[in-house]
Amino acid sequence: QALVGSGIDSFDVRVRLATIAGSEGADAEVEQQLCAAKKLDPERSYPYGELAELYGQAELCVFPSTCENAGSFALFDGFHAGVPTICSDRSSMPEMARGAAILVNPHDERALGEAILDVLGSPTEQERLAAAAREWSRTAPTWATRAAALVHFVDGLSR
Repeated sequence: QALVGSGIDSFDVRVRLATIAGSEGADAEVEQQLCAAKKLDPERSYPYGELAELYGQAELCVFPSTCENAGSFALFDGFHAGVPTICSDRSSMPEMARGAAILVNPHDERALGEAILDVLGSPTEQERLAAAAREWSRTAPTWATRAAALVHFVDGLSR
């Protein structure tokens, strides 16, 4: 809707949906259309392995959140899948993305729409962002490393 609402409607945008957060109003209609197109059930919880596969099929991850306190699993999952990513320039997103995403003001519909079109229209930019996501993933902590660090910390408390 940001693309249409800002007058940017001349590009054939193909959406590959991995997951959608709860939507209301006009966004709920878009959610229903996207889910129908990908034959996804918006009420279903997808197992992590299946969700990772869905992310891997995406051409672009867009995460315009306005409030995250320590990053976002959706943002991280996109990076781990090696998918080009656009995210909010608010809250902890710039710090968490560490240069692996295009940062956009989530309140500026035109800028968000233009960023989406720029990435989808440029194979070079898509590959640059995909490579940045893969590098981010290569150096990022995983659930296993975080769990091991927590166990090590808790073990240290008992001594």
